[in-house]
Amino acid sequence: MSASGARDEASRTPRTEPVRTPLGGVFWTLWAGRSLSTLGGYLQFLALPLWVQQTTGSAPAGVLAFVVFHLPKVVVSPFAGLIADRLDRRGVAIATDVASALVTVAMAAAAAGRHVVTVVVLLGLLQVLAAVRVPALSSILPDAIPAGRLMAANSLLDAATGAAMTLGPLLGTALLTGWGIEWVLLLNGLTFIVAALCLLPLSPTPADGRTSQTGVAALAGGLRALWGDRIVRYAVAAESVMYLCVGAATEQLAIWLGQVHAASAERLIGAFGVGCGLGWLAVTVVLGRARETVAPTRMLWWSALAAAPVSAAAVFLLRGGTGVLPAAAAGLLVSVHQFLYGLGPVLVCQQRAANSHRGRVLAFRRMATTLSQLASLAAGALLAGWLDMGSVLLLCGGLATVTTMPLARLAYRTEQAERVGQAERVGRAQEAGQAGQAAVAAPQAAPAAAAPAPAAVR
Repeated sequence: MSASGARDEASRTPRTEPVRTPLGGVFWTLWAGRSLSTLGGYLQFLALPLWVQQTTGSAPAGVLAFVVFHLPKVVVSPFAGLIADRLDRRGVAIATDVASALVTVAMAAAAAGRHVVTVVVLLGLLQVLAAVRVPALSSILPDAIPAGRLMAANSLLDAATGAAMTLGPLLGTALLTGWGIEWVLLLNGLTFIVAALCLLPLSPTPADGRTSQTGVAALAGGLRALWGDRIVRYAVAAESVMYLCVGAATEQLAIWLGQVHAASAERLIGAFGVGCGLGWLAVTVVLGRARETVAPTRMLWWSALAAAPVSAAAVFLLRGGTGVLPAAAAGLLVSVHQFLYGLGPVLVCQQRAANSHRGRVLAFRRMATTLSQLASLAAGALLAGWLDMGSVLLLCGGLATVTTMPLARLAYRTEQAERVGQAERVGRAQEAGQAGQAAVAAPQAAPAAAAPAPAAVR
């Protein structure tokens, strides 16, 4: 059957409303634990750097806390992926949650004694544990839900992230002011314990989901798995280029707000942050309830096309006035775009990587995007010496569309060609099966036709 024939046959098939398989109690227990843990993380996300800055009286010390937050993703991610592929992923996630709870308790004790250096060192250890946990959790998800619900599951988990992004910093800074940083850290530690308990209903990783490779050979095997699948390769490359161009757009826009509207910076940056959280929450809820799954590569293609218009719209909104509504609208646009260009490659890696390679593929993808995001921050800071931040964002948005679209198109066209090839193979198999049935039936019909008519009854 030709490709056009396969498509025609599909078009003649009556379309029925797809039946959505329930995600199940195991997923919702996992979701509850991760949601609470994410909220705990965002409680301290702004509160801890602010406490460091207030305690030391040094703004660079507060910035150092942000650097420590991101750096372990780059250094630890490849090894974290290997751990996820070598060991039981549920056990890795539970162990890192429990260890993280203990670290936050130690951070609270150090903060009570105003030992800033110890707190920052322990923050680095906390982020190392997070870097180990993320590939394990991402690799667990495809095995913990019914087939065909991966986009919905990822979207619902990210919806919780959007809610935590919106509420966590507000609650965290309020707790810092009223109760002190120690209670912020202790509450975060409690969420880790609850998250670990919520992982218990998950099944252990099966034997065929673990690799026997070790050391450099295992890391090289993960890279080959990523590079060897053309769709994964193009999708991760497109996402990395996107992060290189606009991966720091949220931070750059917040800085620009402080420069352009200094008198009302706190109010506008707060509105911008709320808009980011609401946008993230809105798009994840919509995708989580979608009845039909959008092809991840098509999502990536749309995101590449939208990079320039989204950047231009955000700059226009923030440059045009000092109201909280334009600031919130800019945050909403940027966060929706960021979510869409990040979700597609994650789904591609989860769906296409072999179970025994999934952790390493996801970890290498995370390392690539983090490096690109850090490079974007550095490049934006350099360009800001010659251009204002709004012009930098316009330039980077245009570059994102021009450079990402070819890679996203390659990923999309390769995936479409693969689907057409699968449809043709299915069609040929069906035709061969029908021909075989006809060949079996023909010899049985021939003797019956040649048999002499029965004698008439006299």
